Formats: sequence, C-alpha cells, structure tokens
Amino acid sequence: MSQRNCLETLKKWREETNWQIENERRVFFSLFYISIQNWEGQLPNLQDILRKEEIEDILMYAVARANRDVIRFVAETGYKDRPDINKVGYPLLRHTTPVHYADRCYCHHLLEGLFEIYDRFDVNYVDGRGITHSTIAYTNGLAHVIEKYLKLGQGPNCLTQKSVDSLLHESLKNRRVGLVKLLLSKGADPNSAYADGSTPLHIINEHVNLEMMEIFFKTIDDMHKMVEVNAQDKSDNTPLHVALSYHGYGSDLIIQSHFQRTALLLRRGADPNSANAEGLTPLHTICNDRNPHYDMLKYFLDINDEIQQTVHINAQDKKGNTPLHLALQAGHQKMAEYLLERGADPYLVNARGFTALHTICNDRRDRHALAKTFFKICKAKHQLVQVDARDKLGLTPLQLAVANLSWKTVDVLLKRGADLSSFVLPTIDLFCEGLNPDSISNFKSHLASSAIELVELLEKKGYELDRKEALTIMALFAKYGLFQKSEDLEKRWYDDEKFATKAKKIMINSSQSLYDLIQLPPQEAAKKFARSDLLKFSDSKKLRILRKRQREACTAHLCETLSRRFFFSWAGNSLWQLLHYRMPILCCDMISEVLMNEDLRNICLAAEGQSS
Repeated sequence: MSQRNCLETLKKWREETNWQIENERRVFFSLFYISIQNWEGQLPNLQDILRKEEIEDILMYAVARANRDVIRFVAETGYKDRPDINKVGYPLLRHTTPVHYADRCYCHHLLEGLFEIYDRFDVNYVDGRGITHSTIAYTNGLAHVIEKYLKLGQGPNCLTQKSVDSLLHESLKNRRVGLVKLLLSKGADPNSAYADGSTPLHIINEHVNLEMMEIFFKTIDDMHKMVEVNAQDKSDNTPLHVALSYHGYGSDLIIQSHFQRTALLLRRGADPNSANAEGLTPLHTICNDRNPHYDMLKYFLDINDEIQQTVHINAQDKKGNTPLHLALQAGHQKMAEYLLERGADPYLVNARGFTALHTICNDRRDRHALAKTFFKICKAKHQLVQVDARDKLGLTPLQLAVANLSWKTVDVLLKRGADLSSFVLPTIDLFCEGLNPDSISNFKSHLASSAIELVELLEKKGYELDRKEALTIMALFAKYGLFQKSEDLEKRWYDDEKFATKAKKIMINSSQSLYDLIQLPPQEAAKKFARSDLLKFSDSKKLRILRKRQREACTAHLCETLSRRFFFSWAGNSLWQLLHYRMPILCCDMISEVLMNEDLRNICLAAEGQSS
C-alpha cells in the first residue's frame, strides 16, 4: 500500500470512528496496528489525523498489550508530547501518561520508546500515586534520560517513590554500573543512608558484587571524595559485617569474591573490631553457626596481620559469647582449633556461665571428637582445662553432656578427670532440652540406645544410680514415646509376607536378622541378642526400606528390647517393696518378666511414691 493510500485509509477510519464508544476505539486500534505494519514511504504527521488525547489513548492501548511496534511507530513519526498549559501559562503536571502506565504494568521494556515521545524533561508529569517521570527513569536505570533530568536540576539524591531509597541505592541494587558512575560524577552522596541505615557500601556487599565495589571506590577516589567504610546501619552493622554475613554461600567464584571484598574493605580502613547492636564483631560473624567457613576465618586474620591491624579474638557479644563460643556451637572443629592457636581464651564465660567446654557439651549432637581436640590443644598450649567448672545454673560440662545423652563425650570428660564423686544426675526438664525429633533420623532408636549406653557407662565408671535417678531415665522413654504397647504385639503385624521377606534380609549381625528379632517378645530378645549388636543396629539406617507403619513397629520393638535389662533391673525390688516383702524376690522377678517396660516403670513410680 502506497504512502498516500495508507494516509487516506487511516484518515477514513478515524472519521468513521466514534471515539466516545469504547468498542469503536478498539476496532480503530486494531486497524491502526494493521496499517502501520504495511506502511510504505514517508511517515505521517499524526496530528494531521488524530488529536493529542487520541494519540495518548493509542499509546495506552499499546502499553496494555505490551506492543512495542506501535510505540516505535509513533516515535518515528516525530510526534512529541507537549503539556497542556494552565491559565497563567504553566504546564499542567498532574497527569497520568503512558510512561506511568508502563511502569505500573511492569512493561519496563517500553520505557525507552515512550521517553522519546515524552521528551520534555523540564515537564515532570506526576500521577495519582505521586510517581514522577524522573522517578520512573531513575528506578529503571535509563541513563541517557536521567542525565537530561540531572542537567535540569533533578538532583541524584532525590528519593524514589514513597520510600527513602535514593537513586544511587536503586542503581547499586540493580547493578547498573554506568548509571552509578554517572550519578557519582553528578554529585550523588556516596554515604547517603537508606531507611534502615544502609549506605551504598552496605548494599554493594549485600548484593555480592566485587566489580561494583572496585568501580565505586575508583570513582570516589578520582573525585577526591571520602567513603565512610565503617558506617553503621540501624542494627549497627558495618559494610564489613554485611560482607562477612554472606561469606560461605554460592559457587567457588562467588566465595572468592567474598574474600576479595573483605580484603578490599580492610585495606580501605574497615574496623575489624566494630561491634553491632548485638555486640557481634566481624569475627563473630564469621564464626556464627549459620554457615561457618574456616578459610574465611584464616584469610580474615591473615589480612589483618598483613596490614598490622589487631583483631580482638576474645571479644564478647551482648550474650557474652566469644568467637570461640560460636565456633564451638557450630561444631566447627577446625575453626575452634585455629582460634585456640591464635590465642582464644577457653576460660571466658558467657552470660549463661558457659566456658568453651560447657559449649561443647551442651550440643545435642555428641561432639566427642571436638572435645578430644579441645583437650589436646589446651594441653599443647599448657592450658589447664577447668573440667568441673559450673555455669550460672550450677551445672558442670559433665552434667550437660549427660543431659544431652552424649555418652561418648561423657567418656572423654571422665577420662580427662571430671569428678564423678560429686556428680548429680540432671533433672528430666534438662534432658534433651530443645530437642527436635525431626532433626535426627531413626530418632527413637537413637535416643533409646544413647540413654542405655549412658547408663552403662556411668555404672562402669563407678556411679550408682538410685531409683529416683533411674526414673528420670525412664521418664525420657515416656516423654518421647519409646514404650512398646502390648496391643502392638497382639496385632502380629510381622506376619505380612512381603514384610517378612524384607525383614529376613535386614541383618542385625552376621547370623541374626530383623525377622529373628521381631519373632521374639522383648524379654526373650534381650537374652538372645547381644546388646552391642542391637546398639550398633539402632544407629544404622537399615529400617528405612520399610513402610512407615512397619518401621515404627520395628523401632518400638527395638527400643523395648534395648532397654529391657535396665527396666527389669529396677522393677523386681520395687515390686517386692510394694508387696511389703511378703513374697519371695524370685516371684517378683517372675511377675516382672512378663510385663512390658511401661508397666515396669509404673511399678517403680509406685514404689518411689510409697517411699517419699
């Protein structure tokens, strides 16, 4: 279609359209789009065909359909928006334009073309939300548009939208390197604070960008400006805190970037001992249990050595924790070892009165290897470990290890001189405090085996439980549902053929299978299976191949069998006492023999109640 025909056709369509009727406008929009697809020759002057309001309606229609072609066509015709003027000759700025609409619809890819049409940068239209054209240009990083606003006095530290987020902050978040350089060169404040107190350096480190940091510092240096590298946000975190908060995440390349940013900040004067609102220094942040990273710890201390900057390795946070406390809480053996080598004090106590050894023993995971390493390092440094130190509640490391059923750690402590003569078993409320059953696979069997291992170890080392203490151990079984019910045995769930086939393949030792175990009542199984084999099996993951109901039933049977000897050893005398010693003890044992562990506990409870 020739230029003349295109133009005449477009005029004809417009004349036939009642612009007040929405459906007719829609038809025209569609015809307009079809015509520009086939347009030949010189482009028209749209104002010869359409009024300003109608052209704006077409642009709104294009934005609604994310149609870049229509916007490009209008821009190429040379059409430029000109504002309406009020009675005194000033432009009317309160007006929602297609630029606002594109921003609201997240059609940011259309903004470049729209700003070619709305190119009066001295006319800063504002919509009903209070959003201006300049704000939209800023938040979308349209560098060439922003530069024009800057020349007209729209300062770079103006606030975007209704927040207090400066343009420089927005540009840093979106990693718009060119725009950042432009803004700084035009006078943007490199130390401007965000609503939460974050400065540009905080944002750069939050968004893990080494290149941006290097460009930021170079631009500032070229302009002979100063950057406050130790600026604190509302939580008193410095940029160094922020950089180290993300130190262990991501690929090797990203982690390397963390190292380099940390070094750059330190060389630029970052304070390695600055404490935030919680009293956490950068070293605390590295050792925090969220994601401890030994290489970063070593790198951090080495860099500070290199620039002859002292790091307070024993700094304490608001809870009294040193970096060593945090590394030990995380169970990070290598980190703790390095901190001790660098002079960390193992005797310092936190707000709970915990020494380093208390912290190790308070872990729900049995940290016996860490305990061994701790004693070894302290010995090498000729540091005497206060193995029987008491915390604010009067608890020793040994009591904490017992309360967490960390029997291997208990063994380490006893071999290192922990005093068993003054030991008192913790109360039930301290046992497994804060334990999350979902955090441990085969939780119930693990708990049962750990409790029995602990009791046997204490007895082996010469500690004699009284009945009240034995009831504390039994209370654990009740608290976590480790008792097998008599009705479980009556259901004969193990007769299922498919289950039996699987159970025969799951070996407890070289000659006895799971199927052999479940065929026997707990009383018999406890006699025919070696305790060591059952304990080893309880910590394995062999039951995982079974269905949930079958797995739970097998676990209950295993717990009942594992603990049978312990419950039985206390029940006979307790029953004898309840019967006022009128029946031979052997008869009491025979009665106890046929009862379930939960029944045996009830007998002990009754006898203890009678004695008190």
